[in-house]
Amino acid sequence: MRDLLIAFFLLGSLPVILARPYVGFIMWFVVSFMNPHQLAYGFVTRLPVALMVAGCTILGFIAFREQKRMPIDATIGLVIALAVWITVTSAFSLRPDLAWADWDKVIKTFGMTLLMIPLITNRQRLQAVIWAIVISIDFYGVRGGLFTIISGGGGRVLGPADTTLGDNNQLAAALIMTLPLIRYLQTQTEHRWVRLGLLAALGLTTVSVFGSYSRGALIGLGVMFLWMLRSSRHKATILLAAVFGIGALALVMPESWYARMHTIGSYDQDQSTEGRFDAWRFAFRLALDRPLVGGGFHIYADSQRFLSLVPDAPIARAFHSIYFEALGEHGFVGLGIFLAVIGAGLITTARLRRRTRREPQQAWAYELGSMVQVSIVGYLVAGAFLELTFFDLFYAIVVLPTLAGIVLDREQEDEEAPPIRSRPAELLRAARQAVAKPIRS
Repeated sequence: MRDLLIAFFLLGSLPVILARPYVGFIMWFVVSFMNPHQLAYGFVTRLPVALMVAGCTILGFIAFREQKRMPIDATIGLVIALAVWITVTSAFSLRPDLAWADWDKVIKTFGMTLLMIPLITNRQRLQAVIWAIVISIDFYGVRGGLFTIISGGGGRVLGPADTTLGDNNQLAAALIMTLPLIRYLQTQTEHRWVRLGLLAALGLTTVSVFGSYSRGALIGLGVMFLWMLRSSRHKATILLAAVFGIGALALVMPESWYARMHTIGSYDQDQSTEGRFDAWRFAFRLALDRPLVGGGFHIYADSQRFLSLVPDAPIARAFHSIYFEALGEHGFVGLGIFLAVIGAGLITTARLRRRTRREPQQAWAYELGSMVQVSIVGYLVAGAFLELTFFDLFYAIVVLPTLAGIVLDREQEDEEAPPIRSRPAELLRAARQAVAKPIRS
């Protein structure tokens, strides 16, 4: 029964996507983040769902008669530049057999993200995209929070197997990036029960981050909370929720959780942390050898090269840092473009907030800019310890302020446009009035 329901949901969306391609981007996020087909057991798990959704979206995009404009701001331009640069680094990769497989995944993410921009032209579509992101990620946040409470924190919260979110650390990073978006949706809904549901999701997702046992995510959550407190207009509510949440977690989490979190202060005695330092040294030394293009995607898997540059390392390790991953794989140029994308995203959120600060009708855009800024900060902190340079969730979030700006521009154009008058209708009305007049002899 579960397989049939999931198949009906996924396959039934394809005709809708062909007719309304903006629905395709909603489904793309659902498939990419939630991976609903992985929750089944039968034939659905073998379907190329992402490929079918992407194909229908592209066909619908081509056939869709709505006017399409592709505004290029700093964020969009830099994402395009990054897509071009990773293509160059893959062409010059030290291990092309490893590089091109990763390039294929990343370029699809960039392609779908950029294709979305011309079609998200009103607030309803933008809200639908945000809801899709939140529901898809927070499905695992709510489930993980309940699991943590029921088990007393006795097991780690994990995402869907064989996906980007399958690892506890990466799932935790995705959850803390989604928390601000949950808060944004809560401020935008007028329905009392929806607000309460989002509040419950906010709490359970926070519990899920703790239940992941991810130390990097815990640090990211703390920094993100302080930034949210700084940016939000509802500081008292956020502070009260944090105090209540921390108090409740103190009663739930077991000694094993506290023991793991205490290793944050004794990083020099932790083998996992030492392995990260080895990977970071490898990335830096490789970038010095190849400063422009680095080693290419997945170069750390070349154990011989890794150990030749870091001879005192016991084994080769993944980079476990968005910064060193970009540096080792794509050189100083790639790292520079990646950091520029982040900087452009933060600047765009700041501009969006300034533009809408004193406009009550645009308060939604102000809140969105504030919460996206918090989400990016969470990514920057948690990503310092995780390999998520090309995490599709980050690129979906970083373009949200750009989309909000496009929506605001369209709304302003509609307000300024003069009313359309039909000249033939006016002539017809005058003729009828003339006919209706009595003829005087």
